[in-house]
Amino acid sequence: MKRVILRVSVFVLTFVAALMVASKYLNEDHDNLTMEVGDATLPVITMLWQGEPYNPLHGLTSEVDPASFREQITLLGEGRATDFVIRPYGRIVSKITAQVRSGDGTRLIENIEIADKAQSGDEIQAQLVLKDLIEKNTEYVVTIDLLLDGWQKVSYVTRVIWDEESLFAGELAFVKDFHEKLYHREAAKVLAKYLEPNSKLEDNRSFHKVGIHSSFKQVTWGNLKVTEVRKPSFTLKEIHGQYAAIQVDYGVTTAGSDRNTQYRLREYYRIKQTKDRTYLLEYDRTMTQIPEEDALVGGDKLLLGIGDENVAMLENEDGSVVAFEQADRLFSYRAKDQKLALLFSFYEPGREDAREEYDAADVKILHVDAEGNVYFAVCGYMNRGEREGQMGIRICRYDNGYNTISELAFLPWKQSYESLKANLDKLLYLGQEHLLYLYLEHAVYCVDLEAQESQKLIEVTRDGAMAASEDHQILVWLSQVGSTYENRLHIRDLSGDGEAVISAGSDEAIRLLGFMGQDVIYGVAKISQIIRTDEYPMYKLCIARADGSILKTYAQDGIYVGGVTVEDNQIILDRMTQKDDGSFVEATQDHVTKTQQEKAGKNQISVVEIDTYEKYVQIKVSSKIDPKKLQILTPKEVIKEGADELVIEVESPVRRYFVYASKGLDGDYVTARNAILRADEISGTVLTQEGEILWQKGERSSRNQIMAIREPEGGKEPTADCLDVMLRQKGISVDSDALLSRGMTPLQILSESLTEGEALDLTGITLDAALYFVGKDLPVLALLSNGEAVLITGYNESQVVLYQPSTGKLAKKGMSDATKWFEESGNAFLSYFP
Repeated sequence: MKRVILRVSVFVLTFVAALMVASKYLNEDHDNLTMEVGDATLPVITMLWQGEPYNPLHGLTSEVDPASFREQITLLGEGRATDFVIRPYGRIVSKITAQVRSGDGTRLIENIEIADKAQSGDEIQAQLVLKDLIEKNTEYVVTIDLLLDGWQKVSYVTRVIWDEESLFAGELAFVKDFHEKLYHREAAKVLAKYLEPNSKLEDNRSFHKVGIHSSFKQVTWGNLKVTEVRKPSFTLKEIHGQYAAIQVDYGVTTAGSDRNTQYRLREYYRIKQTKDRTYLLEYDRTMTQIPEEDALVGGDKLLLGIGDENVAMLENEDGSVVAFEQADRLFSYRAKDQKLALLFSFYEPGREDAREEYDAADVKILHVDAEGNVYFAVCGYMNRGEREGQMGIRICRYDNGYNTISELAFLPWKQSYESLKANLDKLLYLGQEHLLYLYLEHAVYCVDLEAQESQKLIEVTRDGAMAASEDHQILVWLSQVGSTYENRLHIRDLSGDGEAVISAGSDEAIRLLGFMGQDVIYGVAKISQIIRTDEYPMYKLCIARADGSILKTYAQDGIYVGGVTVEDNQIILDRMTQKDDGSFVEATQDHVTKTQQEKAGKNQISVVEIDTYEKYVQIKVSSKIDPKKLQILTPKEVIKEGADELVIEVESPVRRYFVYASKGLDGDYVTARNAILRADEISGTVLTQEGEILWQKGERSSRNQIMAIREPEGGKEPTADCLDVMLRQKGISVDSDALLSRGMTPLQILSESLTEGEALDLTGITLDAALYFVGKDLPVLALLSNGEAVLITGYNESQVVLYQPSTGKLAKKGMSDATKWFEESGNAFLSYFP
């Protein structure tokens, strides 16, 4: 009997020991604790203007740079005050305080404690009143801090501007009325006068993108029967004088035979409000179906419905597992055992929660390995869970075997979601051995996720000096050796090791032009033929593989390439020829076609047209799906105690200019010229690094004359004379003639002479754009191709006023003639700011 008991005891102990060992290894990355993602817990603050709600603000629990948060602007009315409401969602608001800072966030203006608050139902009403330390029509940054339950500090950030005469009430009323009428086609007929239908500019066969150029029927939902299920929230993105940009977020459903289909929608309105009427300058609407796991399957397809045709999708090498994302919901499908898993989503369809629905994060698929494990990143604001209220990049891994989600790293970010998105759209890639590559503020970093370490790889100090392929796998950048221009092209395949370098001669410059798939397009120019820093007459164009080998070369005697446009498998060349005087003129376009096709995956995106829904997006998978065998999985999250943050010390190596449009941040640039060119193209605004408005489309006064500039003495070399006049305007006296004779350029003289402000090389912008500076009493120097120079000192609707050193007089020139005159010299403008 004792022997039996002993044998049983040994067996049990051996079994337990084996179980413990197996558990240790099998759960090595999981710490044996999993749970569902926690619900949102933070309150929401909503601002009020004349009793109407707008600008919902969401709580931040980590340290941030408030000045970078430009997602909305709040108006202060009479007495520098604004009302707001707090929806606490069951939390106790113990204390409310606020900080007021200058627009760049560097100067603290006022600390405020808001004691007056009143509970009304499930909301707390309060008022923010600023002291007379601020100026009208000047932007400031306000941070409202809530102390919750006596222990947790949560911050809410908004820009503010004091404007008692704002027309925003009428603009907001217009947007609300326009939005409501779109559901009722008969009532909406009065809106037709605001639309500008143009079939050449707008596709009237898709509900995913609808705009001011769409047909009236398309704007009013076509044959779709929609019902609004999530009330619209309104955000004031920008307001300048009579102009305002307003964003609307809401949700609708369409009725089906057995269930309703849900959609996320966003509208943008850019309007001009006068005392007499409202003008709709821009309108667009984006509609995206919310994919639900129990309604995704149809035959051999995953049905995404109305949405972007460029589906975010990635498969493993044999195509047996595919990951895809739509409406910020990430899924994976494994064909072998027909498993469909919802890997990530901050919100649940049909569960109304403004915090979880808040769209300020991107989900990016990084890698799908052979075993079906999916690596992905959540970038931006964390709506819920353990990191609720934090801003950053969360790198996660879905374990296909355990059906769990693990956090591999969290990289905190102190700026806004908009700025993070603009950076990561340039580069975010997961390579071998858990090496993560990302672009942050004009530098590329490599993060070792296993060692939890980071290093800076390259700095990007010039616009256009770095690019990544569409899938971010191939990284290219320019450098220079023994030359003032970049003459080396570096190509790195981030999925492996090694780097290819293509070199040009010391008398040549390389210009990076883009990608065709994973192949790099670049051009080569002779430095001696570069007249303007923004214009490279390239005598040769090349297409190179990732290993540096040349796939194709384009070169023709007497023909130069000024720029290219890539469309599918074709490169369209903008060509030039050189005149006897050395200048360049446009020639007919040419085309280069790439014959080698990219390898197609096992899972393919297809678009079909369905009468009611129009363009309908779906993913055709490698084999038919049996609905009876389909398994729908809901992974749980692995919780690691004391999860660390991987902090990257980011500091831009260059001064930057930020371009904002009605929808928010468009991008940043190293040169003011490039920023203005982009802002001019998209009707945007250029901000300096300090948050000051450098240039703004549509905000130039109709006429101005810089009265301090009369008729100088003249008699000097023209460029020197103009420079002296410009600098005297700033109270600076220099001998520009002598400085020019020493070989200094006009831009160098301005830069080194200005004790305050900065010199601006505006070469390439239009005369119309340059006159913005003259409208601000900032003279503009125009350098002419014949060696002459003039100073632009004024303008009206039909003429410009010029100081001409050759005559020593102020003279007027017709606007059309002046525009052509300056264009012939390459629009070579210089000015300064402020």
